[in-house]
Amino acid sequence: MRITYEALSDWTGKTLIDSASTLVKDVSEEPAEDRELIGQLEMRRNEQRSFVIRITAEDLNRGTRSTRLIAVDKAVANVRQNFLPIEADRDLPIFDDHLSGPGQLRVRCEQYTDRTLLGAYYQQEFGLPAPVFAEQGPVTVDTSPDSTFTVQVRTRWALPH
Repeated sequence: MRITYEALSDWTGKTLIDSASTLVKDVSEEPAEDRELIGQLEMRRNEQRSFVIRITAEDLNRGTRSTRLIAVDKAVANVRQNFLPIEADRDLPIFDDHLSGPGQLRVRCEQYTDRTLLGAYYQQEFGLPAPVFAEQGPVTVDTSPDSTFTVQVRTRWALPH
């Protein structure tokens, strides 16, 4: 498997900020099995706070390739891309928008290292909006959280070996 990334200045892709690739050897006993690959590559970039990353994963055995574009926004510290949730029991990052239920997780965020952050949970159901021709007033949304919690941001995190 060849993993390649290209950091581009914007969506046009005309200016390359940085790029790198690495080869990953699959030593699985089940070569046809789909598996998750979790790793990290050091990225050199200038002080540009927002850019686009093009990531290409190429399976050299199957001859298949997949490319994704991801917008990176590092303009302020409070954006979701600066926080990496980590499963407490397996010590692996969570790459999903939703958690399956109660449990413990760790959070990595370099800007808030060794600080305790306050989080809030909102359990709300939103119905479909009324049609434009309906004579209905604006819907009131309850902005108070159902529960709050604290998160201790870890000092360091590295992929388990």
